Amino acid sequence: MGLLARAEIHIFSYNIYNGEKYMKKKLFVLAVFILSMEGIGFSQKKAIVEQLSKLSTKTKIACTNCLETARQLPTNIRLAVLERQMYMQASKAVEEQSLAAKQMGTHNSGIAFKKMDENPYLELHQKLNLPNDLTLQTDKQALNYTLAQMNRWETYAIAQREEKAQKILKSMDLLREHLQTYTHPEEQDMAWLAQQIPANTQYLLLGEFHKKSLRPSIQQFMKELRTRFRNRRIILLTEFLQKGHSSELDDIEIYNDRFTSYQKIYDEAKANGIEVFGLESPLVKEYWFFFASNDNLPRPLWESQFGIKLRNQMWLKSIEKYHQENPDALIVIYGGFAHMGYTEPFSIGVELTNRAPTFMASFTLGYPRDAAEKSWTEYSAFDYVTKGEFDQRIVQFAPEDAQITGFDIQVKVRAEGEDE
Repeated sequence: MGLLARAEIHIFSYNIYNGEKYMKKKLFVLAVFILSMEGIGFSQKKAIVEQLSKLSTKTKIACTNCLETARQLPTNIRLAVLERQMYMQASKAVEEQSLAAKQMGTHNSGIAFKKMDENPYLELHQKLNLPNDLTLQTDKQALNYTLAQMNRWETYAIAQREEKAQKILKSMDLLREHLQTYTHPEEQDMAWLAQQIPANTQYLLLGEFHKKSLRPSIQQFMKELRTRFRNRRIILLTEFLQKGHSSELDDIEIYNDRFTSYQKIYDEAKANGIEVFGLESPLVKEYWFFFASNDNLPRPLWESQFGIKLRNQMWLKSIEKYHQENPDALIVIYGGFAHMGYTEPFSIGVELTNRAPTFMASFTLGYPRDAAEKSWTEYSAFDYVTKGEFDQRIVQFAPEDAQITGFDIQVKVRAEGEDE
């Protein structure tokens, strides 16, 4: 596949998952990345970038800036340094502020880097408290260890997902037999969902696919959750706030633009007597390292399978601490489905299920296919594997099937606005 074709696919995927504003920043990053590559002349690079700019009418300024930036780059610049410079340039080219920045001042949102001129890999691994038998003495050793772990766990995750997919396919007859029905209207989905949570649940997992259209429903769910558990202490722990923080206003330098604008969910939770705390380790924002992935595009360490594994381990320690200090409380964990779905590699859902009664609700986008809205197009990995056979707005099977499907209940939320 040609470079431009790969670039177009990459930009299209970011347009789907993050919206046009975020795509603009990513397009800038990708353009500078292309311009820094060796083996092709500058005129050819310029032609590629100009074609990329046509993908969106709002990217021309960013691409003009990156052309100027590329002329100033040495040909042997290290990838990590280049990526840091790209994001620094992007923060100037794209005037995009987070919700916190809008309320608190003038700071532009974006990825925050600790240093511009070097990568303190050894410093990071020392803070991660790696196994005692692992001796790393230099940044180069720590970098090589990181690369080895990323490749190891990426391969493992691919094999695990294929194994889980085959298990789903072999269980199709059983799932058809166990499929539950519902009769309530769409506007009652969150109230209905809250009533499905068993009274003895210790851990409630809310796993989302990161889309803005899901947030109003999850906001409404906070109110319904309180109605379901009127006299119980509820603690909401979330991926989208730094550890110990309870508001986006605490996170002025949001490490990832996708994870802003959740404040209404936290406000609704607090209004209903639900305590809110962040789960994400400060290390994630402090050490935002990139690596070249198989498609030669930058990929953050923390979004690799190795990074997810490390983050999940840190989350579990925090979750256990909150549970030990509040043994009678309902602990709600809200984050990406990839961290908690029962079929996901390194799933915190699997670990928590082994400790105490756990319930997993998956939130994904849905698109009604017919006027009666009885049939919805697929979006989640489960729907992809089953080729959309279970196309109801709400998908629920027998409780014992959760370890096959990855969830206890899947709710499709209507896609709106830029998510459409």
